Amino acid sequence: MEQKHLTLAYCSDNQATAQLFEQQLQAAGYHFSHLSCQKDTTESPLFECLRSVDGKVVILISDNLLKSTSCLAGALQFFQGDTTRILPVVIEGTAVNETTGLVETVPTHFERVSDIIQYINYWQDRYLDIRRQKRHLEGIDEDGFNAHLQVMRDISSEVGELLRLLRSADCISLEELQVTNFERFFRFTGDADAEREFRIEMPASPAMPSVVVEPGADAALDTAGAAAHTPPPPELAGEMISGHGLSVGELEESKLGEEIPEADAEKLEDEWSQAPQDLEPFSNLPGEEPPAPFELPETPDAGVEPVHEGKSKPQPNAEEVQAEVSRIMQQSSQLAALGKKEDNFALLTQAIADYPYQAELRYPYALALVQNTDDLAEASNQLELLLLTQPGHTDARFLLGELAEMRQDLPTAQNAYEKLLEFDQGYAEAWFRLGSVLLSGQNGQEARAAACFDKAVELNPAHAEAHYQSGLSAADAGNDDNAEARFRSALEWQPDHPFAWYDLALLYHRRGEAERAFEAYQHSVINNHEFKTPQNDMAFEYHRAARGAKTAEIIEKEQSALVEMRENLNRLEALLREREEELQQLAAKPEAGQTVLITGATSGIGKATAFVFAENGCRLILTGRRAERLEAVKAQLEAEYEAQVRTIILDVRSAEIVQQAIDGLPDEWKHIDILVNNAGKAKGLAEIHEGRLEHWDEMIDTNVKGLLYVTKAVAPQMVARRSGHIINVGSTAGKDVYPKGNVYCATKAAVDALTRSMRQDLYTHNVRVSQVSPAHVEETEFALVRFDGDSDRAKIYQDFKPLSSHDVAEAIYFMASRPPHVDVLDMVLGGVQQAASLLIDRSGRHE
Repeated sequence: MEQKHLTLAYCSDNQATAQLFEQQLQAAGYHFSHLSCQKDTTESPLFECLRSVDGKVVILISDNLLKSTSCLAGALQFFQGDTTRILPVVIEGTAVNETTGLVETVPTHFERVSDIIQYINYWQDRYLDIRRQKRHLEGIDEDGFNAHLQVMRDISSEVGELLRLLRSADCISLEELQVTNFERFFRFTGDADAEREFRIEMPASPAMPSVVVEPGADAALDTAGAAAHTPPPPELAGEMISGHGLSVGELEESKLGEEIPEADAEKLEDEWSQAPQDLEPFSNLPGEEPPAPFELPETPDAGVEPVHEGKSKPQPNAEEVQAEVSRIMQQSSQLAALGKKEDNFALLTQAIADYPYQAELRYPYALALVQNTDDLAEASNQLELLLLTQPGHTDARFLLGELAEMRQDLPTAQNAYEKLLEFDQGYAEAWFRLGSVLLSGQNGQEARAAACFDKAVELNPAHAEAHYQSGLSAADAGNDDNAEARFRSALEWQPDHPFAWYDLALLYHRRGEAERAFEAYQHSVINNHEFKTPQNDMAFEYHRAARGAKTAEIIEKEQSALVEMRENLNRLEALLREREEELQQLAAKPEAGQTVLITGATSGIGKATAFVFAENGCRLILTGRRAERLEAVKAQLEAEYEAQVRTIILDVRSAEIVQQAIDGLPDEWKHIDILVNNAGKAKGLAEIHEGRLEHWDEMIDTNVKGLLYVTKAVAPQMVARRSGHIINVGSTAGKDVYPKGNVYCATKAAVDALTRSMRQDLYTHNVRVSQVSPAHVEETEFALVRFDGDSDRAKIYQDFKPLSSHDVAEAIYFMASRPPHVDVLDMVLGGVQQAASLLIDRSGRHE
């Protein structure tokens, strides 16, 4: 039998499926050259390799391929080329179940808009994650990293169009190919003889059963089942419902035996209509008809999507979602107009969580981020996410440029404004900002900047600052007449412009027009008193003019200016007083009513910290292992401060118990604003070769693992709402080790390292992370626990004055009470009589 060669392209994760595909067609004399690509490697991209391949190509489209960088790079451009030699076949992907360790099949769907959005968000998230990683990597290949980042960005911006192109193309699922004895394949190859032989040898080719295999096993992976079903081209669809290939009338007679409600049919048609209308479907061979769909997949009830454990929950349809998003946008505009920034930020934060696919929410959310958190990086991320799907959103590009300027990232700002102007040449403020950036950047851009200012003036004649900057450019170029006209125009639109009169004075002075220079200088002093200097007086002959040349108008203006200056000073003093009051209020934070969780609160630093926070009106969640002590502390706090206190009997050494305790909090206590990781202990004091293993385990489990378990349970909710403060109680022992302290010192060094690392993980989420590192502290059970209850050995503070637990508690409260933009990274405390771990003045207690 004649061997017929084709190329079979796929992601290497789907090699088993590719081999089965080839085996089934060997009976018809077909042999395939396999071209596969490892997921996310540095090898040549799959579609780049396919450009050099001659002849027909079968491409296996799977979830693995659609999530692979090396597979998708250049895919859109490839499919936009000659598609007559391409047969895309949709197969199921594979993934390892993290729980069972088994390889399972993953459906490949892109027939619905929601399916496409899933892939768009997958790539957007990957791109932004990798971009964030760059800030934390040292010694990287900068050029190589940037090249890879650009590939990721290209894919994230193109994957939506690629999937819409594939959705409108003549794709076919592998299941349908198998059940129809590869009829579509033989029409693709134009090989009727091979098809007849194939039908004789294989009269029936049922779809392969689904299998689940151990990783690395040789069993064939399933490629049947839920592969995407694509409708025929639009010109043959008639009144077909998207993804089914049947008309609404035919549905009633289909084997489903169910009628799809009219609203559901309209919804499906709506989604299909969102595909770009200018995309050409894959070509059929001359005279051939598109294949009839094999089987109509079951359609869930309208408005209901399947969920785990057999349950279903109603899902809002597209119209309901859009109506709700419109309501949110309107409410956001009203809150912004009323100056309720915090309420607006809370509204938009929740809206982004509820409707992550509604791109129009991201622009107002980015504005709210800047106004409420000063998180310029996250605001920029939100704008870039929006621009990936709406590249023509000019206001988003303008804000992106402004944020880059605020970060002094001039190349990014310039790029943002230039991209904006590609979409809208009439955006006057973008021309002005671009000109400003060009002037602030490298030399040699003055002429281009001047052209930008002139364009801004042309588009907005009332733009005083554009007139002024254009005047400066003209003056620098020696075009005094043009500069004078521009300065005068700036003053026409803004009579109190703080600089235009002074630049006019300089221009006239340079030209030797003393009287005009003197007059302009007097006006400049009225608009900006800082220009009134002895040097300027001498240059513009102010004293001579002051003795008799002043006009009544100038004198009147000067007197008015002095009155206004006094009023301004009074207003400034009032503002300073208000600002001082605001700072005092900020220093009084954490605000009354905030919830503080303190571990190890039955004694020592933890107990003292609870009293300081209760005194300042905070709600308290106190944990400890000793129930009686917890209840005693609670009763005392309630009696002395009328504090709201909730206690949890908790051993932080158990991750499961910690998580259950946090998850089990009533709703009104789940919002934890401040976490104080205080629980810790020292056990034993021995040289390393004589240390007791049980002591080591107890310290590591409590001081390190316990801190991690509690943080892991609490931090996610802080990240979700973008606020919170974690304060870890470390020790100078983690910075200055001492003999026989080996493991204890190591655990506190771990706390120090964890604090710094946690801060690097959480700063982009607006969560503060701090550490207090005290030296010796009395009024605790530290020494008593270390020496296993030996009270005589625990008497280590009698001959010097160490810190008190209240001293440390006040330091912790100080950290928590700073203004929201301040994070006290580490506070190291020690008594005056202790200079280092082993340098202690034991000459008596110096009270």
